Amino acid sequence: MLAERPQKKILVAVRQKDVKAVAEALGTDVGIVFCYTLEEARAALDSNTCLVVCGVHFDSGRMFDFLRFVKQDPARQSIPFFIVLGGTGRYSKPILRGIESAAKLLGAQQLLNLPALIEKVGKEEAYRQIRQGVRQFLSG
Repeated sequence: MLAERPQKKILVAVRQKDVKAVAEALGTDVGIVFCYTLEEARAALDSNTCLVVCGVHFDSGRMFDFLRFVKQDPARQSIPFFIVLGGTGRYSKPILRGIESAAKLLGAQQLLNLPALIEKVGKEEAYRQIRQGVRQFLSG
């Protein structure tokens, strides 16, 4: 009898109030582990983690601390790390450029501005695109 391979998972580091929106965007066909503090996220990160999604407002702004933690360890640095701007607020272009520049310098793969994507293509299409991208990571 073959041992069953552990399921790949997505570690989602967000505020508790963002869980519903993130779960809706990612869909139900993926394994998701939600974390609300830096300590929880560090503890949940393991060899089954295939993708990290981190909200800009995670743990009172500790997104860059978590990104640094993931990318400084050679055993974890290949895990794709996506930063998500959520909510309904609008961000100025200089703020967005600053967040994106710092994120890229620290090793994040992408900054997703969810409100802008929804405004551009609509909620259903935005979520479809997100799910398609996640499935690509999970199958890779």
